[in-house]
Amino acid sequence: MNYDIIKLLNLETYNIDLDKSTLIKENNTIIYYVVLKNNIATCPKCGCTDCCIHDYRIKSIKHSLLIDKPCILKYKSRRFKCKMCGSIFYENNPFCQKDEKVSLQTDLLVLEKLRSHTATFISVAKLFSITSQSVINIFDKYVSCKRLPLSEVICMDEIYTKNMKPDKYICVLLNFFNGNIIDIYPTRHYLSLLQNLYRIPLNERKNVKYIVMDMWDSYKRVANDLFPNALVAVDSFHVLQHLNIAVDMVRLRTMKKFDKGHSKLENADMYYYMLKKFHFFFKTPYAKLEDKLWNVNKIRTKWDKLTILGYLKAIDGELTKAYNLAEDYREFNYYCDINNFEEDFEDLIYKFSNSGIPEFYEFTKMIIRWKYEIKNSFVFVKGKRLSNGKIESCNSRLKIILKSANGYKNFDRFRNRCMFAVNKDTPIRNYHK
Repeated sequence: MNYDIIKLLNLETYNIDLDKSTLIKENNTIIYYVVLKNNIATCPKCGCTDCCIHDYRIKSIKHSLLIDKPCILKYKSRRFKCKMCGSIFYENNPFCQKDEKVSLQTDLLVLEKLRSHTATFISVAKLFSITSQSVINIFDKYVSCKRLPLSEVICMDEIYTKNMKPDKYICVLLNFFNGNIIDIYPTRHYLSLLQNLYRIPLNERKNVKYIVMDMWDSYKRVANDLFPNALVAVDSFHVLQHLNIAVDMVRLRTMKKFDKGHSKLENADMYYYMLKKFHFFFKTPYAKLEDKLWNVNKIRTKWDKLTILGYLKAIDGELTKAYNLAEDYREFNYYCDINNFEEDFEDLIYKFSNSGIPEFYEFTKMIIRWKYEIKNSFVFVKGKRLSNGKIESCNSRLKIILKSANGYKNFDRFRNRCMFAVNKDTPIRNYHK
């Protein structure tokens, strides 16, 4: 029976005296009184092996391998007295490290649960019937993530952290090929990034060939200053994001003309309804819209996407021009080749510049300013087009970590938490069985 309990609690490797160990249950808590077999004790001061048992002390150790209920080891620890020098010392404790009250195996299970980006310190604490501060202490003790080596292609992006200091936006550096976080920096500002990245050896920085980023000037300046052999590529998703904002502004301006509360109502509110309900038609490539019948509740009917788009484009000529220009850029983004980039790009610039649509002026100036970085985004490396897709996926997990914990104030702990959850091969430090 005792041996079955030892197997259940995963204590087989310990030298437990089965005859002197007992199991009881108190208030839904499993308590296992453990006594180790008596081995020859060696005095830590003089090395003498002629020692006798001085007394016993009971130690309580959390050993929450049984997730459905709390489990405590009541360890009857011997204290020895050296006959040579008179020193009194404890026998070796195999269950936990010195001054700890949680077993090593529980520590490892806690860390394994924290590998998930959806886990929080509180949820893991409840799972193992320990306090959330104990989980934090375990994490801080065993996890300290080092910067990973730079890859030939790296991605840079930021996430909003709300309560973090010194800056609400932190910068994430990612390996383009395997999706591992290289490092996280406490701010995205130029001088801070310059200081942090300058510490990386020049030979390592010289190996970077491409840096993919959004259109944040500080990233571009840092890339040009510290990575002498790297070309900067702007993530196409961010360019499309700015394009969609411009198109949507045209839609909103058109929609306001048909608002019921507007003093110059030009038509029935059907136009207003359609522009509001199907706003996503202006931000989604036509080919990606679902081929189905969409509900048009206002007139109690269903239309396919072609009919809806035809109706929307018939509302206003300027809106139609804006939609067609957006589709031209989307087509350019998906099908353009780097070899014919210059011709296609100049053709688009001409169309946007002469469109007469005020909302497109800023967008046109932006893509002209970032022309060469946009061109570099059409480069393929190992069969993959340069983009920030991997870092966007990574950032979504980091945001879940932030949201689940209701924010972090300690940057170092947040950095370790993110890298530990994303980089699955992160080692556990200071662990000794």
